[in-house]
Amino acid sequence: MEGRTVRGSRTHVIVPTKFELDYLAARAAVRDSGGLPPHALHDDTLVFSERWRELGNLYHFLAWSREILVYPEISGVFRKGVDVVDSEPDYKGRRWVFPASFVPEEALGRRGVALFVDPAIIRRGGRGGTNVVIQADPASVVILERFLQGNHQKGRIDPATRVPQGPTIAEIPYEQARWIWRINGIGVRPLARGGIEESQDPEGSRRDVFALLRDNVRLGVSFVSTI
Repeated sequence: MEGRTVRGSRTHVIVPTKFELDYLAARAAVRDSGGLPPHALHDDTLVFSERWRELGNLYHFLAWSREILVYPEISGVFRKGVDVVDSEPDYKGRRWVFPASFVPEEALGRRGVALFVDPAIIRRGGRGGTNVVIQADPASVVILERFLQGNHQKGRIDPATRVPQGPTIAEIPYEQARWIWRINGIGVRPLARGGIEESQDPEGSRRDVFALLRDNVRLGVSFVSTI
């Protein structure tokens, strides 16, 4: 696959920039250049190719993905009519919110469910703009079944989103194994990938899926190009 995603006759590749920015600034910086790469394209590049070696500066620490992962507290559920509000304020004291109106009916009241969200709009909300509100096309919100409940836990990737799911008794083929990092509480967190440290962990770090970082962390920024 060589770090590329092929859709029809188009091939999508990751193009790094020189920037390290927080998530909102990263989205704005590449909005007109193809946008941040989807998480699946990061996964193709890091695990199913060797192209990550060419993009080493981008992945040396971590790089932002396009999507946001929305999940309840450990062993919790999404509730009808209740906005999903991240348990921790961001560095500006704002709460990140995924409105109840965007939570699919099928996800309500069920344990082990998370939402994979490609934001259409991220806006200020609440009194005095004290919230960051994530809006999405409802048809694009993916329900993730068997979302892992540990802070750092191994699972088998969902083929579409490349987020690990589980737990499973059966042995997971190594190419299908990923480790999710999440918080104990409610998360409305941008996804990130990378963390390459070949001398310490030549394989595992590229298979970590980070869904716990706050938006203000300055990570690598890239965009998607079509060839």
